[in-house]
Amino acid sequence: MVLLPAARLPQRPVAHLPVMDWLRGLASLAVVFFHLNVVKGDVNDAYTWVCQGGWLGVPVFFAISGWCMAGLSERCQGAGRFLLARLLRLHPPYLASVGVTLAALLIIKLTTGHNDITPLPSSPGSVVATLLLATKPVTTVKTINWSYWSLPVEFGFYVLTGLVLILKQRQGRRAGMGLLLLLLGLSLVVNLTGQRLIATPLFWLPWFPHFALGWFGQQWSQGRLATLPAGLAALLAVAGAAVGQNQAMAGGSYVGPEALMATVAALATVVLLLLGGRGLGQGLAASRVGAMLTHLGQISYSVYLLHVPIGCYLLLRLRQGPLLEQLPLHVAFDVLVVLLIVAAATLFHRCIEQPCHQWSRRIGRSPQMVLAVSDAPAAAEAVAAGR
Repeated sequence: MVLLPAARLPQRPVAHLPVMDWLRGLASLAVVFFHLNVVKGDVNDAYTWVCQGGWLGVPVFFAISGWCMAGLSERCQGAGRFLLARLLRLHPPYLASVGVTLAALLIIKLTTGHNDITPLPSSPGSVVATLLLATKPVTTVKTINWSYWSLPVEFGFYVLTGLVLILKQRQGRRAGMGLLLLLLGLSLVVNLTGQRLIATPLFWLPWFPHFALGWFGQQWSQGRLATLPAGLAALLAVAGAAVGQNQAMAGGSYVGPEALMATVAALATVVLLLLGGRGLGQGLAASRVGAMLTHLGQISYSVYLLHVPIGCYLLLRLRQGPLLEQLPLHVAFDVLVVLLIVAAATLFHRCIEQPCHQWSRRIGRSPQMVLAVSDAPAAAEAVAAGR
């Protein structure tokens, strides 16, 4: 592998990419519309068919995560500090959303007399697993929210980033890159052979190629990885993703067209991020649409956490009769539900997620980073690119 020596690395500023927020926002909307229409029943129209492709927002999120973690791996000074910062960023909002989910299930129980949505934890072990975000695919304990499955996968990527930080500090950049390439090859074998990794330490591995595409794309964009090894890593990541992720929560697989669609979504995300670093969408960034997309991207985690209990568990019960059978009313209802979710997510972001984000930043910064931020207030916005 040909890597640039650390002494020769260009000292480029970490610029915030508006396109990253836009992609996050659009991906969160895609997932919301997917879950609102995942069970179509007797409805079979173009709108529902398009909505059912909204699951592609997940590989988009994973690719963006890889891009962000690669940037953070260059700025963080210690694995422990990094992991604690990411845990504070991810877990308290998750716990708050568990409370929202339980409240939604309680409302359903009180109004209908039964809970026909999702089984609640019924043993001390399953309660602990739910609170610690150790449900499927970490263990076999079922989640109480359809969107929770991806959060342990994301934290698995954080742990991997921490390992890369340790290797880089002790043995240099090549060791960290070598680990990533080794895991890419292993993920290709896992997805080719259909090995099930649920409730194993490598539960996150089938989705790793999407994350790796973002990681290597960011490293190449910053001149930290030569074109040839970057291209070979990208080809390996595309191959690992294209053969399918066999860890779907229902025991099925992303195979054939679905796996290829997920690969294209992750690859397109990286391409747009690369173009975004060269001024893509500068006009849009200053427009009202750009501002709306930026806001949606900033609250995307809150949207992801809240859309199932609010939109799917509670409000979707009202979409019956003409609201389901007549397409204009069906679309109008879904749009109204999305607007309500965005409003709730905005409040949740302000009250829950934003304070956690601030704590995470304080912990994640090294003393050198704190000094740089105090000397240059604009640097605080640059750090936001690695949210």
